[in-house]
Amino acid sequence: MIHGVLHLAQEATSGGNGWFNFPQGMIAVILAIISFYGMTYVVVSLNVGWRFGYWVCGAVFGALMVLMSINWLVNPVGPQGNGATWVPVGAARTTITQSTYNKESLSAPEQYPGGPWTKPDDVARAEAITSAVQTCLTTAPAAFTPQEKKPCSDAQALMPAVKSIPVINGTAVAVAGAASDIKFAHDHGLLAETVVTPLTHDPRVAGKNALAGKAMGPPFKMVFIYDYGAIRLPALMSLLIFTIFFLIHLFGLNRAEKRKLNPTMVGA
Repeated sequence: MIHGVLHLAQEATSGGNGWFNFPQGMIAVILAIISFYGMTYVVVSLNVGWRFGYWVCGAVFGALMVLMSINWLVNPVGPQGNGATWVPVGAARTTITQSTYNKESLSAPEQYPGGPWTKPDDVARAEAITSAVQTCLTTAPAAFTPQEKKPCSDAQALMPAVKSIPVINGTAVAVAGAASDIKFAHDHGLLAETVVTPLTHDPRVAGKNALAGKAMGPPFKMVFIYDYGAIRLPALMSLLIFTIFFLIHLFGLNRAEKRKLNPTMVGA
């Protein structure tokens, strides 16, 4: 039973549509309630009564989930929210004049590469932008999030047209966007802008310049904003919900125990 629940839960989340990827996700939740909570309640209620057993199981379950939630907060296990990532907000051939994020207009991209823009202070940050550029240029349009759809679609449209890419031995030459002149600024968050040049490193086209690459089209610009994510948000919400759940059932258990021990109620 437990193996089946875990298998269905894995299927429910594998599609990237959240916990309730119907119907697998809903089936997993129902089976989890029946196997982990319902069967325990049946066993306890057969010994202490169905009403008192409910409060006992509820209080124990709430306490267990509070402890689990604390463990999820302290350790990198359990449910996690979105991690920190660079989100594309604009792409243009020359100057990016219009870019927004969370309905906030960004003015810094118009001033690139001057104004508030500065060079990166560490290599890892620049490498993260390079990776974000490649992800944006290679992801299928159907897989874009609503925020990524327009800027990434614009960026892909600025890459060389398929018919302009040389075909050698029946295979098109590989062309990738190379990020350069990466700079950072603050405008409603941490921004990064870079110049992207379509390059090929195929020696049959680039010749002696294969290592540096040969430009296959004019460069363009892309701007990103840093989303700090909310990795701990699900664990925090779990802690809040199950703390309230535990306190309610602990109060109910206390009242049920007092009624159970009340002499007049026992005599009745």
